[in-house]
Amino acid sequence: MTTSLDRRGFLGGAGLALLAAPARAQTFPDRTLRLVVPFTPGGTNDLVGRLIATRVGQTIGQPMVVDNRGGASGEIGSVFVARAAPDGYTMLTGSTTTISINPLVNPQLSYNPERDFRPLCWVGYVPLVLCVRTSLPVHDLQELVAYMKSATTPLSFGSAGPGGPHYLAGERLRCSSGTEITHVPYRGGGAVHIDLVAGHLDGAFIELSVASPYLREGRLRPIGLAARERHVNFPDLPTLIEQGIPDFEITSWFGIYAPVATPDPIAAKLSQEMVAALHDPEVRARLTAAGATTVAGDAAQLAEHMVRERAKWTSLLNLRC
Repeated sequence: MTTSLDRRGFLGGAGLALLAAPARAQTFPDRTLRLVVPFTPGGTNDLVGRLIATRVGQTIGQPMVVDNRGGASGEIGSVFVARAAPDGYTMLTGSTTTISINPLVNPQLSYNPERDFRPLCWVGYVPLVLCVRTSLPVHDLQELVAYMKSATTPLSFGSAGPGGPHYLAGERLRCSSGTEITHVPYRGGGAVHIDLVAGHLDGAFIELSVASPYLREGRLRPIGLAARERHVNFPDLPTLIEQGIPDFEITSWFGIYAPVATPDPIAAKLSQEMVAALHDPEVRARLTAAGATTVAGDAAQLAEHMVRERAKWTSLLNLRC
């Protein structure tokens, strides 16, 4: 039987718990924050995460460290954040692969973006560029397709894993050109770029932000941009649409997320800090120089973008040769 004292104790404890949430928000953050990048170092996801972490760490009053947890097309790191304490100290750099595509291609996925994550900030997007090793005797899409059709064995194309935008771009190329390719999966984009530069792969679709230095140094050869318009940084690089594949537009986008139960005041503070970081001229300049387009959208804009992207990738995944 519950006594009046028991009830007073219970209500008192509940009241203290309700008061504790605003108090935590007022003191947040009081220790190091962690931004999980669910891929190995070297890819655009990693670049975005480090730019955000560095700038926010300078303004929020506590350092923000990047934690690379690659594997399973981003599932390992994403699940880690989904199960983390919803206190604002652990966040995720989400992307096309982890937020839009993985839930559509993997029914057994251990997380659900709508159920497990709280949107904080839409960072921006970057188009993919089709690159080949410099020793491959092709310079445009027409030459590449002709070479692929005459090759005795299919060319090898690397990606950060089945189902991601890089993989699906390769599938779109294969279907559109009537050729075959050998898909080589990696744990992250960084390893793909290293092997392509070294000549261990024939080709890959790479974010322009990552490919830019390789292209400028002549260590990779660009074939075409998977976008509707040429990029200001590479005005002489034609799009794949110009070269004959209609509607070949595939971009990687990036957003920052927290565990879904993160309190409103803490989520609002993190969102505000991240949007402000993306308006910083130095951050924007570095993203632009890398080939990315900065959006700096708030939580609501990121949530709306997720809905549009889900519809887009559902259509692409239904592609049949």
